[in-house]
Amino acid sequence: MCKDMSTITLSPNTKERINVMLPRRIIRSIGRLSKNRKRSQFIATAVDFYIDSMQNKKLKSLLQEGAQKRSERDQIITEEMGLIDTVYEK
Repeated sequence: MCKDMSTITLSPNTKERINVMLPRRIIRSIGRLSKNRKRSQFIATAVDFYIDSMQNKKLKSLLQEGAQKRSERDQIITEEMGLIDTVYEK
């Protein structure tokens, strides 16, 4: 009896074979930099690093946008807090 493949849950660390075309110069560099011919591990690490970098860039951009959108409101709040501090200091 065949199981329904849509119900199988795979671990995030499950490996899958893919076919990728890369320029020869990149393949040579990977060969030089990867040790013991562990090219797959080297490529996976490089891709993870790139994905993290792109996600960090996106997050930084979103944070900057949010800060710029709220800057006027934050300035007003800061000024109001300054006025409150002077009232309570008396």
